[in-house]
Amino acid sequence: MVAAKKTSKPGAEPAAPPATEPASTRSYVVRTGAVLHDGRTYRAGAAIELTPAQAARLGSLVRLAPNDPEPPLE
Repeated sequence: MVAAKKTSKPGAEPAAPPATEPASTRSYVVRTGAVLHDGRTYRAGAAIELTPAQAARLGSLVRLAPNDPEPPLE
């Protein structure tokens, strides 16, 4: 059995892949020790931009920066 050849309409553009939204980041402060993130070392007291998932992985090593307000509910 021969497979049917798929044809497209003349001038039709291929569908673009769905756009992914960049993960929103928030400001955190390193609590103790040092954190290696994106090839940089952040020591205790340093500000660092993280996504919520990254902050969750770091656990108690970081805390939300006091000047970073809660995002509005959507």
